[in-house]
Amino acid sequence: MTSEARLTLQQLLQYGIRLAEENQPEAARPFFAKVLEREPGNIPALMWLAGLGETSADSYAYITRALTVDPHNDRAHTAIRWNHWREQDDKLLAAGFGPSG
Repeated sequence: MTSEARLTLQQLLQYGIRLAEENQPEAARPFFAKVLEREPGNIPALMWLAGLGETSADSYAYITRALTVDPHNDRAHTAIRWNHWREQDDKLLAAGFGPSG
């Protein structure tokens, strides 16, 4: 048994959160993914992965999973709106309307 297997869900979440807050999304994602392997409906892990999504589609997939678990989750509903604006920003950037200089 590896030391990772002995980590609790809370420890995995805390490590992932710490890495995300230190602007290390690539390092944080596996900790949240491990939480979801053990508990697929874990809202905090789903929401952190939504925030760390590389694309708006990735984020949307995690947000919708969270809403499937808890359709009344206020944070997930707020994230849907955030992700919509993120998607619009991505489209504008792709069309060449990014910030200048």
